[in-house]
Amino acid sequence: MRAKVVFVLRAVFTLLLVGVFAHDVVGVEASSDFAGQIAFPDGHQASFDDVEVTLIGRALIENATVGQDGTFRFPRLAADEYEIQVNKPGYRSPSTRHFTVGDDGTISSGSRMFLLDPLPPDLWVFHWQADATESGQEYASQAHAIQTRHVSFLDDDESLAGSSAAVQLIRDYNIVLVNEAGNRWSAEHASRFLGAMQSIPQLTRNPYRSQSLPASRWYIAEEHIANDLEITTQPETGKTVRIAAAAFVNAAPRLAEIEGKRGHFFSQRLHHALVRYVTDNGNDVSAYEKILRDRYGVSTQINSYATLTASTTGEGGSRFQRFHPEEIVQIINMFEEMPSGMHKINGLRYLARRLDGNPHPLYPQAPAVAWPAAGYIEFMESAFNSPSIHYTHRLIVHEKAHFLWEHTFPASLKQAWSELGEWYQTDSGEWRTKQQTQFVSSYAHGINPNEDMAESVAYYILNPDKLRSVAPE
Repeated sequence: MRAKVVFVLRAVFTLLLVGVFAHDVVGVEASSDFAGQIAFPDGHQASFDDVEVTLIGRALIENATVGQDGTFRFPRLAADEYEIQVNKPGYRSPSTRHFTVGDDGTISSGSRMFLLDPLPPDLWVFHWQADATESGQEYASQAHAIQTRHVSFLDDDESLAGSSAAVQLIRDYNIVLVNEAGNRWSAEHASRFLGAMQSIPQLTRNPYRSQSLPASRWYIAEEHIANDLEITTQPETGKTVRIAAAAFVNAAPRLAEIEGKRGHFFSQRLHHALVRYVTDNGNDVSAYEKILRDRYGVSTQINSYATLTASTTGEGGSRFQRFHPEEIVQIINMFEEMPSGMHKINGLRYLARRLDGNPHPLYPQAPAVAWPAAGYIEFMESAFNSPSIHYTHRLIVHEKAHFLWEHTFPASLKQAWSELGEWYQTDSGEWRTKQQTQFVSSYAHGINPNEDMAESVAYYILNPDKLRSVAPE
């Protein structure tokens, strides 16, 4: 329904612009460059210096440089659908403009003129309207606009992002988005940033409590950054963070259709980067415990290992240790990759970590063991020192999936799954299957339908093409 509404508004707006600007380009020659023009009403003089033009596609978010004549260009666009937003503090923004680039480079027809109409300076005006973007269309009158401000950090004047999302990041998280020449925070970047932060349980600033949060200033960077985040801390300036622009791509869910089935396509890359910031790369125990408890219903803080393992291995705390920081980050990020309905699973309450170098006493070769009846998963060092990070990721999801089998799936679903895999039990109670090739791994094929299901769930979430290729049913 939203797409239809946006289309109608866009069509009306385009007709209005064509009527106002008779010189607007119509029937542009096929090209993958999108060139546009910013304009003001006749007789109105204003600077283009603080005009923000943002291109939003499925694989990019880019800002354009606006010339002194109001022109801008996005060159060499790939075949895709795009949205363009134009903003200037104190001006009524045109509606978000949609266009497509075809496989032959042809850009769909439509107005490329963007009119910025000054708002009355003596009236309070604030406008926000949902559209196909995450940030929506937003503008405010000059007297009350959220304007770009300059703040001095150790005598260095820096320009701050000025969207409402950027202001809310300061208010709630003490996070300041700082613009640099060529690397500016668009409203779309700030909105996606705020949405990801709001999905991560953490302490926020509260004016009714004395609690405070350390300030941090953030820069967006086009270059590659390991894990998309680089944090430096100086006694004089506090935390400075550089985050890769690539992390914002597909951070906002988009409606997609694959083989006739509709769903939401999105990436957790931005979330994963921000988890590193919130947890200090997994070093802040109280921070990661809040995430684990509030979002996933589990904890690594175990009061009595003897009680926890009474029905399993019967061991005390001397056989276990705290997770290493990077291990915690990987666990949180893989839990987040699971569908939201699987974030919290009945029966799963604790995560345990055995001492480095110690194999499991009952299953020496196992990198991790799930105990659904006892309510915990235990990980060995070998779960995290595999040369393949993909193996570790699948293992985390696999072990959690065992709790679905035990506590969530009804008997009818288990039966249907066993029949689909042609599983049967021998007279001695061992599981066998008549199938040979329709399994994502030899482990899924060689144990029982429970392990088959856990492996299939892990591959479905992290590598669905593998599951589709071997077991489409």
